Amino acid sequence: LYVANSGGYRVPMYDNTVSVIDLDSFTEIRKITVAINLHRMILDRHGNIYVGSRSDYKGMKSSTYVIDSQDRISNVLDVSAGNMALRGDLLYVCGVEWNQTTNSSSISYAIINTVSKSIVSRGFISNGTKIEKPYGIAINPQTGEIYVTDARDFINPGMLYCFTPDGKRKWETITGDIPAHIVFTRKKLKD
Repeated sequence: LYVANSGGYRVPMYDNTVSVIDLDSFTEIRKITVAINLHRMILDRHGNIYVGSRSDYKGMKSSTYVIDSQDRISNVLDVSAGNMALRGDLLYVCGVEWNQTTNSSSISYAIINTVSKSIVSRGFISNGTKIEKPYGIAINPQTGEIYVTDARDFINPGMLYCFTPDGKRKWETITGDIPAHIVFTRKKLKD
């Protein structure tokens, strides 16, 4: 079990490690030093773990780190990974990077090829749809549709957007406050 440690409440003494936990003994067997304020993680089918660093919200940039199957940092990608969704060998990433110095945020989207461990696109929304605060992302495993949630102002109801696999908006709907995570099910819903 790999756990991203952020230390986000110990500013400015953020944690910078990923803990490796043995599930037989429930003990930490080692730590991998990565970067400060770690957040989301996802495992690709090649045994690489992608982990996002939210940095210090000031001068440092948020980045995405690749931990290889030998628990070494093999790549550092210049993209904020607030959330990630995997489809085959493509990792879809969205992030909002807050900067306390400028009191502003920047939004990033990317597609990462998990074979080459490189950014192949700096976006996946092709029709100009503006999302205020992209907060969650998922890929429909059957259709390839891309779903992105928008937390907007973190106070009022958010939005859920559905995009075709080539990034064109299909529809949108209002959700509850700060929509974050999405799961697909085959379960039949009752009215």
